[in-house]
Formats: sequence, C-alpha cells, structure tokens
Amino acid sequence: MSDATVYVDPDAERAVLGAVLLDNDVLPLARTILTPERFGEPRHATIWQAMVDIADRGEPINVLTLVSALKALRDGRGMLNTVGGPQYVGELTDHVGTSAHIEAHARLVSEIAAARAGAQQAQDMAAVSRMGLAPRQLLSRLHQLSALIPAGIDGGEKLYDAETHASAAWETILAAQGAQKVPARFGVESLDGDRSMGFEGALGGMFAEQLIFLGGEPGSGKTTLADQAAEETARAGRRVLVFPTEMSGPELARRRAATKAGISQARMRAGILSSDELTAIADALADRANLPIFTFDDVSNIEAIRARVLAEAARGDVGLVVVDYFQMLTSVDEKGRDENRAEAKRWDALKRVARDAKVPLLVVSSLTKEGQKGARGKDGPSQTDARGSGPEYASDVMVFLTCEHPEDARREVMAHIKKNRQGPLGTVPLSFETARGRFTSKTAAGKPFNNVVPLRVVEDFDAPYEVAE
Repeated sequence: MSDATVYVDPDAERAVLGAVLLDNDVLPLARTILTPERFGEPRHATIWQAMVDIADRGEPINVLTLVSALKALRDGRGMLNTVGGPQYVGELTDHVGTSAHIEAHARLVSEIAAARAGAQQAQDMAAVSRMGLAPRQLLSRLHQLSALIPAGIDGGEKLYDAETHASAAWETILAAQGAQKVPARFGVESLDGDRSMGFEGALGGMFAEQLIFLGGEPGSGKTTLADQAAEETARAGRRVLVFPTEMSGPELARRRAATKAGISQARMRAGILSSDELTAIADALADRANLPIFTFDDVSNIEAIRARVLAEAARGDVGLVVVDYFQMLTSVDEKGRDENRAEAKRWDALKRVARDAKVPLLVVSSLTKEGQKGARGKDGPSQTDARGSGPEYASDVMVFLTCEHPEDARREVMAHIKKNRQGPLGTVPLSFETARGRFTSKTAAGKPFNNVVPLRVVEDFDAPYEVAE
C-alpha cells in the first residue's frame, strides 16, 4: 500500500452513497462537493457515477435502478460484479439512518481526496529525487510537481446556471459591504478611495484574483509605488508576499530604511552616518520589521513563485503578492520558444497564480523603448505600449506611470489607467515625494478627491485592447 492510499475513508464514502439511496433529493447538494475522482475506493467512484447518470436521465435512484445502471456500464459488459454485486449495493444503506449528514460526509470525502492528491505528489517528488538528475533539473522538476499539490479543498461539480452565478455575485456584493478585511491598497486615496466618505477611488483597491500590471518609464516611481502598496496593505493587518528579482532582502531593507529616514544611501554605504542618522535608520528598520511582509529573494521563476504563493495562501490570509519585476522572471519550460510567446505564457501563468490562490497579484514591469516613446505621445501610453511583455490579454488592470520632470524632488506623476475590467479608465495625477519615497494624491484645495480625469467609462470584460480615447 502506498502512502497516498492511506488517505481513504470507506465508511464516509459509503455514508454518502447510502444517503443518496435513502433520499434522492440530497444528490444535487453532494454533487457541488464531490466528483467521481474524489472517491478513494474505485468501486465507490463507479457507483457514484452510476447514480449521477440515473439522475441525469430523470429517473429515481434506488437499488433496482442502480443495479441496472451498473450492469449497463462498460458498453454493456457491466460493472456490477466489480463493485461487489447486488448484495453490496443493497447493503449501502445498512449503516445510514438518515440523509441529514450528507454534506458533512461529502466534505470529509473531499478533504481526504485533497490530502491523498498531496501525498501522491510528495511520493512523486521523492521518486524524482532518487533519479540522479543534475541539480538544476532536479529543482525545476520538483517545482513543477509542487505546483500540482492542492492549495486547499475545492468544490465538486461546477454549476453553470444563471441562478448559481447570480447568487454568487450577490454574496460577493454583500461581502464587500460588510468586509472585515480591507482590500489591498496603494496608499493613495485618489486610487484607493475612502469607504468612510463613500468615495470609490479610481481603482478602489486591489482585489482577489486580479492581476495588476504596473508599468512606467524610468524615474516614474513604479517600484516605490509597489513597495508603498505592500506596506499599506501590511499595515492593515494583511500578509504580503514580495518577490524581488533584482535585489536581496537585506538590500531592499537598507534602501527602504534610507528613504524613510531621508538619508542618502551613499552616506550609508560610505559608513559616515551620524548618531542621529543611525537612530533614524534603526527606527525605520524596526518599523518595517513589525509588518507582516515576507520577502522571498531566492525565487526567480514562475513555477517556484506559484508553489510558494499557493503554500502561503493555504496557511492563511494573503492580502497582496508583489513581483518586481517581470522582465527578470524565468520559466522552466521556455527553451526554444519565441520570446513574445514566452512572455505571453509567463503572464498567463501569473494570472493563474492570482486566480488559484485567490490573491491580488501586482507585477512591476518596464516598458520597451517603443513603449516609452508611446508614453510621450499626446494621448499618453496605451495597452499596446506594453506589447512585448504580453500583459494586455492576461491582466485585469493596467496602470502606466509617466513623469515630465524626473529630476524634481517632488514630482507630478500621471497614473494612466488604460485597462480596468470592472471599472473606469482615466488618468490620475499623483505627487511623488522622492525624499520620503512616497506617493500622495495631488488634490485641489477643498476638493480632496476631485482629481480623476476620466477618459471613458467602460466595463472591459471582453476586449483586451479597449484603450481610452
């Protein structure tokens, strides 16, 4: 017996099957939790499939119809004897006094199935480890296998009817009204909004399953804004995962502390800080150290990022994931692929991470030289300026930062929202204080939130190339 097969509960599986025989009306509920693949015993999976087939034909499920259906399986060759014969089918209800507990039993079967799948992947990883592969090959293969480990307990059959989707949408709306957890935020009110004032902001925050593209020309502060988003989200009590591809964790910590303390990194590197400056740096580091921000500076390929994010999401709440930056990411299966197609595949993979882990994923990206020229056009940047990095299809939100005077200590930066699947497009002027390393809203006196320049309001569900006019 393999370790994976330990994760089977025949009694719970029989309880589910017996409950359906007792009361056919509980089958629709159980189908939202279970599929045949969730059953650990093959014969129980076969019986479940036969029950589903009977129900789909509009017939009652009882011992007689179930026996008949099992006889008809395998192109008429039958599966009745394989599952234990008529006697086994008839005995399914012997130890089930009521169908009232079917949901609990079905969820138990589903949970055990997820554990079984994880154990199987662990066995496969152990087997690969004994194959004598080269170190890089071994790590790549292990990352691929770890990505297949279930992040949690999923449902069973997906329901596609309009009523199911409408109910789910209504639950989401109500959840947002009484949200206990604030969404991930940039820390800029004109982008995030202010719930206490009933102001939704240009974006309203960053939400689960969103892939947010943050691009910009050099000096526009895209990395600073991403770091500000991480810090603001963490200050709200949400865990934040950061994947830097250029700097180590200690390097990032030094840079952030110097910026927050208003001290040049050159003085820090030269070792000529005064006692007051050392105190300011220590305070800035201590402040950051108390935040739930986790920096994974040893991860640079998407498969490893996926494995880490899914593992962290399984442990508990993750409010935001930040990748900085895209062009340094690799994938283990890109060899020989056209570069544009490879980049598009990487963006698709990042979108799947956001969706599967149910987290907002903020990705910092540079622009191509052509994209930088486009950003200087009369209409500002567009989605097409990001081509070559391929996010225009996969991303839910695309924000481009441009700056007219990058040499100024306090700069005006324009945040161009060029794609927003469920909200308006527009341009938001921001103030970027380089000495503090912080973005704020650029507001008019007495009108703190009247600073969004709308270009066109669209509900961009379908067209990946919807661009503001």
